[in-house]
Amino acid sequence: VSVYDGNGNVVASQIMSHSDILFPEASQYILTFQARVPSLGMTTYFINASSATSRGRSAAASMQWESVPVNKPVSLQHGDWELSFDVTGRLSNILNRVNAISLPIQHDILYYNASVGNNLSSQASGAYIFRPNSSEPFEYVPRDQPLSLEIAVGPICSLARLTWVKGEIGETFRLCLSSDAVEVVSHVGPLSINSGEGREVISRFSTNLNADETLYTDANGQEMQKRIYNYRPTWKLNVTEPVAGNYYPLNALSYLQDMDDGRTFTVLTDRSEGVSSIHNGEMEVMIHRRLLVDDARGVGEPLNETGQPNSGDSQEGLIVYPLHLLQIESKESAALHYRTQALRLAHPLQLYFSQQQSADEYRQSCHVEWNVTSDLPANLHILNFRVLSDSEYLLRFTHLFAIGEDAELSKPVTFDMQQLLPTGKWKSCAQYQLSAVEEASKVNRLHWNTDLSADVLAKRSGTQLRESFLITLDPMETVTLICVVETAQ
Repeated sequence: VSVYDGNGNVVASQIMSHSDILFPEASQYILTFQARVPSLGMTTYFINASSATSRGRSAAASMQWESVPVNKPVSLQHGDWELSFDVTGRLSNILNRVNAISLPIQHDILYYNASVGNNLSSQASGAYIFRPNSSEPFEYVPRDQPLSLEIAVGPICSLARLTWVKGEIGETFRLCLSSDAVEVVSHVGPLSINSGEGREVISRFSTNLNADETLYTDANGQEMQKRIYNYRPTWKLNVTEPVAGNYYPLNALSYLQDMDDGRTFTVLTDRSEGVSSIHNGEMEVMIHRRLLVDDARGVGEPLNETGQPNSGDSQEGLIVYPLHLLQIESKESAALHYRTQALRLAHPLQLYFSQQQSADEYRQSCHVEWNVTSDLPANLHILNFRVLSDSEYLLRFTHLFAIGEDAELSKPVTFDMQQLLPTGKWKSCAQYQLSAVEEASKVNRLHWNTDLSADVLAKRSGTQLRESFLITLDPMETVTLICVVETAQ
C-alpha cells in the first residue's frame, strides 16, 4: 500500500494488522499517515493498493507487535512524547520532550461495586444515580502482578498495548508525530456480572502534583470550573457520599495543576463521562457501567445494556472504546494545548471517498485542494458557515479562550470577515440572537444594574456591518451574523 498527495508526491505511511483495542470497527489492517488540510477547506490523498514490491520505497512501513518481557521496565519514545512503563507493565511516567516537563504517574483501571441500598439509604446505583457500595475501588489485577505489555514502533506512530483482563479490559497508548497529546484508547467490556453485583469501571491517574485537593472541569466545553474536594462555594456541605458527592460532569476536559511549579496534567475525552479527584493529585474517570438494579428515578429498568453486535450472545454486555488524550504542560501553555485539542475532538475531519478508478481520472474532474480562507487567528473558531440562499449566509464565530487562561490568546480578537470571501465582497452583515431568530438590535431585554461599561452594553445590543467588516470578540463570546454578498459565490 502506498499513499500520495494531490500532486502525486509520496506521503510517509505505516500499516499494521487490525487491533480490536485501538479501532474496533476497522477491517483487517490499519493504514496511518499524516494529512494536512487547509483552513475551511479540503485536500485529497490517493491510496494505491499495489504491492510493496512494485512500489519499492514508497510502500507503507509494516509494523508488528512485540511482547515486552515480564519484570523489565521499558520506555516508548516517539515525536514529542516519551512514556515509561514499570516492571509490572503499568504506565509510570510521561515526559513532554518539547518543554522537558516530566510527570511520575501511576495508572490503573479499577472498578466500584454498585450499591443496591443499605441501612443508611435505600437508594441504589442506576442510570441517574451513581452510588458505589464502598469508598475505595477494587483492583482487576493486584498491583504487584504484571500485565501483558506489547510494543509496536513505526515511522508515523508508535504504540503500547496493555491487557488487564483478557477479553474484557485493555488499552492502547499511541504516540504520533506532530501530536501535542498522548492518545489512550480503552477496551472495556463485556463487563462480568458473575458476582451478582453491578460494576462501575474507572480509569485512575495518580500523580505527584500538589493540586491542593482541587480539580478543574469544563462546563459544556466552555469555561473551566474549580472543584474542591468535599466543598461547595455557596453552602456548607454535609458529606454523606464521599465518592459520588465529589463526582462532576466531564464533557470535554479536566485538569490538575500543581500549586508550586504550575505543572498541569490534562485529560481530554471524546464523550461525556464522570470525573473526580478523591485524593490530592489524583484523577479518576468513569469509563463504563453495568448495573443490575433500577435506581427508581424514572427509567424503570437497570442500566444493563446487552446484545453486543456480532457476539452471538444476546445477554453479553456492551463493549465501549473511550478515547482520552493526555497532556503535560506548564501553567502558561496548558490552555493553548487543551483548547485546540478539545476543538479537534469536537470537530474531527470529515472523510469522503471517490469512486474514480485512478488518480489521473480524479484530477481531471475534481479539485485536489481548495479552501475559502487563510488561517484564522489561533483563538477564533468558525462554529457555523451555512448557506441560506444564493447571496445570504449564516455565520457563527466563537472565541475559544476564557478570561485569564492565556497571556495572549485570552485577549479580545479582531477578524476581517472579507478574508472569507477572497473573490467577492460583503454587502451587509447584521448581528442576530445566538439562535438567529431575531436581530439583536430589535430584542427588547430587561435592563439590569451591572458594572459593565457602556461600550460592552452597546456591543451586546447588536451590530450592523456595512463598510468595515471587522468583528471583535471578547473571551468566550459567540456572535451570530447573517451576511449578504454583492455577488453570489
